Amino acid sequence: MKILSILFVLLIASCASRTKALEKLVGTHIEELLPKWDKPKAVYQLKADEVAYVFVKAHNQSNTPVQVEGKEYDRFRSQNSYVYTVLKTNKGGNILSWEAKWVQNGLDSASLMSTFQLNPK
Repeated sequence: MKILSILFVLLIASCASRTKALEKLVGTHIEELLPKWDKPKAVYQLKADEVAYVFVKAHNQSNTPVQVEGKEYDRFRSQNSYVYTVLKTNKGGNILSWEAKWVQNGLDSASLMSTFQLNPK
């Protein structure tokens, strides 16, 4: 239980610093960001002359303890999770907004569009 508490605190701290970093991007040009981040997983042309850039970062928590009934935590399982970040720009490339979500399973194209409410042209 103590390990889970520590992991939760670390997760909250990393989310707070990521939020600050993403907030600083609003108003900047997407071309300033692209060389620093991995290649976008997808780019969608949206209605209202906006463009959505989708970035994905995978996290593998391979040391997640699993308690066997009546025993100590003696086995581990691998668990993948993903952080999806969507940056929306205007047609000139200026970043208008961002949204990031942590999901346990990867998202296919249709799930991505509904999760982030993207309305492509």
